[in-house]
Amino acid sequence: MGMKIQFGLGDWVNTTIYGLVMSFLMFFLTDVAQISVAAVSLLFVIERVFGAVMDPVIGSLADRTRTKWGRYRP
Repeated sequence: MGMKIQFGLGDWVNTTIYGLVMSFLMFFLTDVAQISVAAVSLLFVIERVFGAVMDPVIGSLADRTRTKWGRYRP
C-alpha cells in the first residue's frame, strides 16, 4: 500500500505543476495574446489527444528497440 501512495504522490506533483502551467497558458493566450477561449480550448484538447495517442506508440517503440548499449539507449 505504501508504494501505491508514493507513486500517487509523484503523479500528484506532476499533475499539479501541469495544471498550473496550463492555467497560466490559458490566461496568457486569452488575455495577452487575445486568442478566443474556444480556440485555446481546442488547442488544449488537441494536445491531450495527441499525447494520449503518441504515448503508447513511443512506449512500444522504446520497448522493441534493441541496441548494443541496451534497450533504452540510442
